[in-house]
Amino acid sequence: MVASAFIGSVLRLATFGLVDSSSMLCVGGLFAICALCGLYKCSQLRMRDCTCIKRMLRSCGCDEYDDFDLMVMVHDANFTATSRKTTKVRITAGRQQIETNDNAKGIFQEPLQLAVEQGTQHIVVDLMESRTVMAQIKIDVMTEILQGGKIIEKEYSLKPKIKQLSNPRVKLSFHAGKDADVEKGLLSDMNLTKESAMILQQSLLKGKDRAGPSGATAEPLNPAQALAMGIKGNLEMFGTLGTCTKVYVAVSGPPATKKYIFSVFDDEKSHLKGEKPKLEVELMKILSVQEDPGRPDVFLVNYVDSRKNRERLSFRRLDLPTATWVELITKLIRLIREEREASDRKKASAGK
Repeated sequence: MVASAFIGSVLRLATFGLVDSSSMLCVGGLFAICALCGLYKCSQLRMRDCTCIKRMLRSCGCDEYDDFDLMVMVHDANFTATSRKTTKVRITAGRQQIETNDNAKGIFQEPLQLAVEQGTQHIVVDLMESRTVMAQIKIDVMTEILQGGKIIEKEYSLKPKIKQLSNPRVKLSFHAGKDADVEKGLLSDMNLTKESAMILQQSLLKGKDRAGPSGATAEPLNPAQALAMGIKGNLEMFGTLGTCTKVYVAVSGPPATKKYIFSVFDDEKSHLKGEKPKLEVELMKILSVQEDPGRPDVFLVNYVDSRKNRERLSFRRLDLPTATWVELITKLIRLIREEREASDRKKASAGK
């Protein structure tokens, strides 16, 4: 507005011959700059940035949904390529964009939060190497996500964008609307980090047999049972002489077992079949769980065995992030101890 007033004043002076031609050229240049700035500003605006227009489009049915938050779990990506590539997954919804960390094995297991704005028609999923888009897929927001029900560990086939790549696939889970609030009350008092809370919520939403391999009907979960349900996944366990074996780890507890047990199986199938684990550690015998300072993808479990000897287990992450393993196990041990102490106090009070 200041520039417009200045230009108007110069033009009035020019009318009376008080401004020469060189000044008029300067004014013309200034006017052109202002016009370009105005056009650029308008180009950055969207109709839905105006609240009134946004409400009108929603009321008349042109837009089928309001803004919402979408929880995305990026599990893994697979493809065939002429050479091994370090990849990441980028997800875009309109002006909003999120991405995983780089991973040479294509195993991410990363929870991400995406804000989906009203009027966004597609979510674009890109499989990338550095800044290069290797493969892509567009997912319809309304039909696939909001109306399609639960999307848990669904494998999507992507369209290759480079010649050196074939059969690209990415495994994703989406939770929106009511699905995203499942077990929310149960998790709200656990004070977990955002990443761990989303991973635990993913385990609960997955809806696998809560009572374990026995197939018994599940009762409502208490906080300890919910935490135990989230502590499971593939790991690499270090043995003697530097050996490293792929294993499956899970925590079982009431009502399937009397106590909470940290169990190591050969694989997930052995766990689901109810086979005897290769190693069991009672959770209350675990002294500490910590990340290895020198190896960010490794965590250590220090415990006391049946002979009261101190032992240590070393694991390398494959599925869940290292920090999530540490947080969930530590939180569950603390919760069990608090419940036991509360029970002991109650018994002591009743005995008086």
